[in-house]
Amino acid sequence: MLIHTSVLKLVLLAFCSYLFLVWIAIDATNPMINPRKSCIDFDPLHNSDHPSEEGNIISNSNFSDGLNHWSGRGCKIVLHETMADGGIVPHSGNFFASTTQRTHSWNGIQQDITGKLHRKLVYEVDAAVRVFSNNVNTTTAEIQATLYWINQSDDQHENYMEIARVQATNKDWVQMKGKFAINGFASRVIIFLQGPPPGNDILLSSFVLKHAAKETPSPRPIIKDPGYGVNIITNSHLNKGSLYGWFPFGNCSLSVGTGSPLVLPPIANASLGAHHRQPLSGRYIIAKNRKEKTTGPAQMITDKVKLYLTYQVSAWVRIGHAGSGNSSTPQTVNLVLSADDQLVNGGQVELVDDGWHEIAGSFRIENEQPAAKVMAWILGPDPGVDLMVTGVQIFPVDRQARFKFLRKRTDKIRKRDVVLRLSAPDSGSSLLGTLIRVKQTQNSFPFGSCLLRTIIDNEVLTNFFLKNFNWAVFGNELKWFWTEPEQGKFHYKDADELLNFCASHNIQVRGHCIFWEVESNVQDWVRNLNKSELMVAVQNRLTGLLARYQGKFAHYDVDNEMLHGSFYQDRLGQDARAYMFRTAHQLDPSATLFVNDYHIEDGSESKASPEKYINQIVDLREQGAPVGGIGIQGHISNPVGTIVHSALNKMATVGLPIWFTELDVVSNNEYIRADDLEVMLREVFAHPAVEGIILFGFWELNMFRENSHLVNAEGDINEAGRRYLALKNEWLTRAHGHIDGHGQFSFRGFHGSYELEITRLIVFPHAANTLLSLYSKSQDLRSVKLVFNEIDNPDVYSHDNCSLTSVLSLCSPELLDFGLQLHSLIIKTGLLARASVLNSLLTMYFTCQRVDDAFGVFEEGGAFQFDQVEVSNALLSAYSRHGCIDQAFQIFSYMNSRNLISWNTVISGYQWNALPTEGLRLFSQLVASGIIPNTSTLCIALNICAGTSALRPGKQVHNYICKTGFFHETSLNNSLITVCQVWQSGLASKIFQKMMGKDTITWNPMISAYKQHGREAVRCFEMMQHCEVRPDVATFMAVLSACSHSGLVSDGCRIFNSMVATYGIEPDVDHFSCIIDLLGRAGFLDETETLISGKHIEIDSNMWWALFSSCAAHGNLRLGRIVVGILLETEQHDLSVYVLLSNVYAGDGKSPQMYKNW
Repeated sequence: MLIHTSVLKLVLLAFCSYLFLVWIAIDATNPMINPRKSCIDFDPLHNSDHPSEEGNIISNSNFSDGLNHWSGRGCKIVLHETMADGGIVPHSGNFFASTTQRTHSWNGIQQDITGKLHRKLVYEVDAAVRVFSNNVNTTTAEIQATLYWINQSDDQHENYMEIARVQATNKDWVQMKGKFAINGFASRVIIFLQGPPPGNDILLSSFVLKHAAKETPSPRPIIKDPGYGVNIITNSHLNKGSLYGWFPFGNCSLSVGTGSPLVLPPIANASLGAHHRQPLSGRYIIAKNRKEKTTGPAQMITDKVKLYLTYQVSAWVRIGHAGSGNSSTPQTVNLVLSADDQLVNGGQVELVDDGWHEIAGSFRIENEQPAAKVMAWILGPDPGVDLMVTGVQIFPVDRQARFKFLRKRTDKIRKRDVVLRLSAPDSGSSLLGTLIRVKQTQNSFPFGSCLLRTIIDNEVLTNFFLKNFNWAVFGNELKWFWTEPEQGKFHYKDADELLNFCASHNIQVRGHCIFWEVESNVQDWVRNLNKSELMVAVQNRLTGLLARYQGKFAHYDVDNEMLHGSFYQDRLGQDARAYMFRTAHQLDPSATLFVNDYHIEDGSESKASPEKYINQIVDLREQGAPVGGIGIQGHISNPVGTIVHSALNKMATVGLPIWFTELDVVSNNEYIRADDLEVMLREVFAHPAVEGIILFGFWELNMFRENSHLVNAEGDINEAGRRYLALKNEWLTRAHGHIDGHGQFSFRGFHGSYELEITRLIVFPHAANTLLSLYSKSQDLRSVKLVFNEIDNPDVYSHDNCSLTSVLSLCSPELLDFGLQLHSLIIKTGLLARASVLNSLLTMYFTCQRVDDAFGVFEEGGAFQFDQVEVSNALLSAYSRHGCIDQAFQIFSYMNSRNLISWNTVISGYQWNALPTEGLRLFSQLVASGIIPNTSTLCIALNICAGTSALRPGKQVHNYICKTGFFHETSLNNSLITVCQVWQSGLASKIFQKMMGKDTITWNPMISAYKQHGREAVRCFEMMQHCEVRPDVATFMAVLSACSHSGLVSDGCRIFNSMVATYGIEPDVDHFSCIIDLLGRAGFLDETETLISGKHIEIDSNMWWALFSSCAAHGNLRLGRIVVGILLETEQHDLSVYVLLSNVYAGDGKSPQMYKNW
């Protein structure tokens, strides 16, 4: 690609000014939009204020002092009050200047400003210009502002820097704006205008050059109710065969046909996930009698498009041919958005057959105000070719929602498990407990940037580059038009200096590029060669470049942009490209040779599709071209992850490493730009076929596209830059912990360079206790024992309560011996008097089924008089939980003092041991004793009533709750509702309706109660949402189950979609089982299959059984056989599999003998 802001040799200026022009070509006969946007500012001056003269560095800027300080550059200049018989007057002031007798494109008007500019300061230009020619056919021409300066610290090297350009007209004055900075030390500086072809004059009315004001960062746009995943197209399914919402754009007729796909296109389906599981209708729009390429079905969407919101575009399209003949001419179909006078490309696809194909693209509108009229329409094929469309989707993309999935993929693809094995300096010591810190200093994955010769003169920019990138690619400095602007006159100085800079800092470099197939980027002298002369020049270019830099460039882009140009192939033959690859490999076998092109990944240009790129690579390799890598430039706008991912999956089938070689994203808002960049970096980094990412610059004044920079002109890092740094930091591993008893430390980390910090801990009591707690929680018994062995002469001060209680919790029946050792240690150190230790010891013995020993510990602790109520309560709980409820009640009876916990423990113990009558009896004694129950007590009593369907006691507890004022307790009411559902659902509803502070636990049992009445469950769920109570996984399980029982497909899908889209809750296996059962019962088996295949969680046998049952019910033999194959692998001994398979075949009219070999 070509860097707009560049330092050009003087000899280039005569013939290379057109190299910097990039157009959006919208032809009236072919409205396909070239997605490469122009950086040109075209602003008629009568629509803008004249720039301020304050601080202007230019002398006599509006010619009020005649031509003083101005001169012609290779031509003459003239002062005017008017021209063209008064038809041209100054834009401001009384005079303007013009050139005359221009014989070269570099001729123009200039001013010497030596000594007026300061190094590394940012300046801006603002000039009023126009063109004039006596040739009536010339109405426009490009005018360029260029800075010529000599670098005194670089052997008086001459530099040419383009600082602004504009497409000027002879009709009106236009405004030319630009920014620049000089990074070197200038001994002479001249600013001049140039550009139009000879015979065309440059007119200048005013010229302002001043220090640029620092721009205020743009705030993040506020987008209310984005409606992620919601299609803004009306009647996209053509329900009931109606064309409602659609109209013909241009001279054509619309009608509705049948027989189109029933499912969404793949990429749209991947983006929407579970948002839209309803099938398409099978109907489509057909546009006939098309008189022009621009005609097709259209729809107004003015009020539905929101500014700064990224939309994904998708549709099924097909072509047919009028008359009896079929044409094999490829046809391009384009979905276009018209926002007032702005045309926005929504995606393109090339069709060569009569099948259905997907358009997949994206767009975003970033105007200051909403458009007055926005229209979407599908167009493109030749006149007379019928155009068919269905399933048009335009929906806002929740790009953040995909990041969780990408993080998991990144962890799987870019990380590995690491085990560090360390040994102590002497054999007699142990590293157990040694603190280790692991810090990654650099990720080895290639993250690079475009690097220009001018940047390495700026210390701030150089430091940013070296700190954040480990690869580089040059801007123009290696391209043929730069290294040999005139035949035989070579200029390798800039490339040499850049290469030396990179080598001195261990930066690897890509060679971009040897040749460029796009004719407009081929220098004049090469274009003027005949075939034999061109062949010699190509050979000399290969020999000269690769011999000079043999082994110094890791990659070469051999012939750039072969999908977009064919200059060399057209002149040298079909083998020319393969010859370039073969010869380059012979001259430098160490370099990997790449193809390199743009718009492969975004769906915006039909001639640059992944399929066409793959075919090109295959053709080259069949001709013997040693293609070693795939370069995707990545000049992308409004990226959507699933579109990029789909393209990468296709390109990965070639089996070559993929690099993003010139990645940049564009937005005039730095927060949106940051979002775009994050989408691309996460998507690309998470794909296993991608082996490197090169950004095409980072500094505002050296970017290929405007509003794509990470670092502002003044050197400040903007939000896009901060996002890039945050991601780079996220992809560095940090871990810390302790070396285990095996001398190992394990972690999972990214590939790259690491630093280790190891700190040996002397096992003082505090450190030992910390380690004991740590290893106990991780159930590392071996390390626990090693720490114990490190402690000399343990006493009462050697251990704290926390460490001992943690260690005791490890002691299962298999580790009873170790528990007995701990018991001895506790007695020895006098720690049995500590209540927490005593409780833990009791718990250990109960866990090991040693009830008598537990009671012995109780006696040893001097607690037999039941004075320590906390210990007694622990013993009550242990006996109750281990089925010894009689012993628990005996202890309870002997206790000198009881608290409410004591009562609750025994009451719940009766419930735990299935003795509800005794539990309710003890609850009655509690109430009679005058002790006031708490909410826990009442909840226990209610649960006992629910478990036994005891109506009368339940009402008594309910009455007690009402009388004692506990009715306001939300948690108690939740239990009351759950209980009442068992024996009196009407009362549960009344309690629910009277409750003020309903929470999720309140709503869940009410929704569950309607599991056999799906409509009521959905209504209850919607009321919960209306009350702004956040549902949880149990809520969704209840309402989805109700929908499944009642066959509410639409409601079930909508609610299922809202889990992630609205609440950020990832569905688990049970949720997927419900939705699979729901879709399967309703007969949506294809959609069910798509859902299962697109899931990112483990599929259990219940899901397969549910789908299998649906296949049997609906006689779907194809899918049934697939599912049965899976079930037979996991359920091969289950005869019901064969029974259901028989049903599937029977439903299809097949004999059971067909499955006898399963």
